[in-house]
Amino acid sequence: PMVGTRVVFVIDVSDSMKYPITKADIPKMREKAPDLPWDKESKPTAMWIAVEELARSIDALRPPKVQPGRNPRSTKTEPEPRHFAIVTYSHEAKVLTNGWVEATHANCNSWMKHARGLGTETTTNIHAGLTRAFSISDKALSSLTPETDVDCLLTGAHTMVFLTDGYPT
Repeated sequence: PMVGTRVVFVIDVSDSMKYPITKADIPKMREKAPDLPWDKESKPTAMWIAVEELARSIDALRPPKVQPGRNPRSTKTEPEPRHFAIVTYSHEAKVLTNGWVEATHANCNSWMKHARGLGTETTTNIHAGLTRAFSISDKALSSLTPETDVDCLLTGAHTMVFLTDGYPT
C-alpha cells in the first residue's frame, strides 16, 4: 500500500530485463505475484513482470468512487488526490511523466497503456534512477542536491517503488 499522496515508480529498462524467466522460477514468481495475467504471457521476462506490476500499481492509485451528486473532496475525511511520477533508467534516467501526474481515471488509463509499451535499452545505472526519483518536486524535475533541496524534501515523493531484476552494471 502507498503511504502519502505522491509515489515515484522507478523502473529498470536495462537489457537484462528482457531475458525470459526460467521454467523452474515461474511457479515461484507466480506465487509472489498472483494478480498478474500469467495466462496472457507464454515467455514471461523480468520486464514483463515489472511493467505489469507498474500498470497494476497505477491502477490502484485511482480516486475512490464517489456517490452521484457528492463532491469528492467535500469533507476533511476525504483523501487528498494522489499523484505519481515514472522514472525509467538504463544508461541514463528519464522522468517519463515530466513531473507529478494526478491519478485521475483518465491519467491512470493513459499511463497504464504507456507503461505496457516500455522496452529495454542498454546498461543498468541504478544510481541515476534513484537520484532522479529523489530529485522530483513540485517545482522541478531535477535537483543537484535533492538531499538538501527544500522543494524536494517538502514536495517530493512520499513513496518510491523500485522495479528491477537487481542486476546492476
